[in-house]
Amino acid sequence: MDRETLETFRRTLVQRQQSLLEQRRHALAAEDDLLTERELDPEDTAAAGSAAALLDSLGETARQKLLRVEAALDRIREGGYGSCARCGDVIDRERLRAVPDTDQCGGCAAAR
Repeated sequence: MDRETLETFRRTLVQRQQSLLEQRRHALAAEDDLLTERELDPEDTAAAGSAAALLDSLGETARQKLLRVEAALDRIREGGYGSCARCGDVIDRERLRAVPDTDQCGGCAAAR
């Protein structure tokens, strides 16, 4: 893969990383707001607990996405970006454009 294309993917991944970090900060702030409300009646307490659980699960999803992005950035730094982690083949550029944090070619991802 040429340097220009690799740099384009790196910029895309860094933007995604920043977006995920910002979403995570907002989710944590919203969860803190829910948990610090005072004098909730039992119905409000249940609703706040449900909302906090939802935010926590969204936070875990975002955390997993962030880990994938960071792993892809590591692969760029180490020179392995664009190679399938399972079979070693080159990952199609169209697949990388669609899923820049992928570490598998289309065939291996489909087989999974």
